[in-house]
Amino acid sequence: MPSSSTTRWCSTIHPTTTLPSPMPSLLPPHFMHSTRHLKFMHVVFKSISSPDVVSWTSIISGLSKCGFDEDAIGEFLSMDVKPNTSTLYLFMKMFRRDVISWTTMVGGLAQGGLCEEAVEVFQAMVKGGEAVPNEVTLVNVLTACSSLSALNLGRWVHSYISSRYDLVVDGNVGNALINMYAKCSDMYMAVRVFNELTHKDMISWSTIIGGMAMNGHGMHALQFFSLMLVHGVSPDDVTFIGLLSACSHTGLVEQGLIFFKAMNDVYGIAPQMQHYACMVDMYGRAGLLEEAEAFIRGMPMEAEGPIWGALLNACKIHGNEKMFGRINQSLCNAKGVRDMMRDMGLKKMSGCSWIEVDAMINRYDGANRSFAFAGKGFFEDAAEVFSGDDSRKR
Repeated sequence: MPSSSTTRWCSTIHPTTTLPSPMPSLLPPHFMHSTRHLKFMHVVFKSISSPDVVSWTSIISGLSKCGFDEDAIGEFLSMDVKPNTSTLYLFMKMFRRDVISWTTMVGGLAQGGLCEEAVEVFQAMVKGGEAVPNEVTLVNVLTACSSLSALNLGRWVHSYISSRYDLVVDGNVGNALINMYAKCSDMYMAVRVFNELTHKDMISWSTIIGGMAMNGHGMHALQFFSLMLVHGVSPDDVTFIGLLSACSHTGLVEQGLIFFKAMNDVYGIAPQMQHYACMVDMYGRAGLLEEAEAFIRGMPMEAEGPIWGALLNACKIHGNEKMFGRINQSLCNAKGVRDMMRDMGLKKMSGCSWIEVDAMINRYDGANRSFAFAGKGFFEDAAEVFSGDDSRKR
């Protein structure tokens, strides 16, 4: 496998530069001929202002064929266009893939928003058996399941973790499981995993509090916060986002004000834009529109579009057309209609949603097209790989 130093030549390559030699015994007979062309191909690739998926696939293929698998993966993860089937196929056919390269692919895809592809790569990793997923791999794929709200896939990953005697549901893996179940609205399992953790850190508490808040269990979120303090764990800024969201959805305005004040006065945490947004949303839901506007005007920084959008939305819900018109006109005069709408996130964008049907993820996009992945076939194969069924399913 090429050393990490091979990454540097990609940005400084010159037609007269001699490439490093990556493990000659593993290279094809035409290696020297291939790398000589690869130098010029990379120069041409870097000269393209906006490479399309075909260009990316070509440079990745060239690096992989010449034995520079690490660099090929690096180029893949730096793609600013959605990879196609051919690009993913290149990774699947690389000469040598270890747990690091697999994990890098799964994590890079998930962090890049390509969660479907991340799950597909993880499935291929497990099914192929050439590398065993480690804790980082599992955290990455659970993050992808969370983003897709793919509960059945998340349960399957949980079942796989339970089948591994060398893995313990604690720490990062445990927190990732709690987050996955919370994002998939299965708070029963989220609490169950939380209770089974040997060591509950700040992330564990913040995740379960945020999960309760986002799923409409505001009072339970506050109860978990009390337990958090009893156990001597101090909250952070993420914890308070969950608490303020819980107060917003349960109409606990006074309690929300207490938490917001305690952030800085008690815990020394400076409120960020998300905290201010939670407060405006809390006022708006309670119909306290004047208080919401005064709160925005008193912010120590300029309010971003989504905060004003929350107030305008509350005006519409509560039928305060006068305030809506006044604020809307003020924003238009200050920034211009186009800038205001863009900053507030009001521009119409094509959306998509994922629906699980019989262990299959179906994606529906704004153009009314759909496609599916992670079908029954893989789950039937997985049932043969792992002994025992998923006893966690309700």
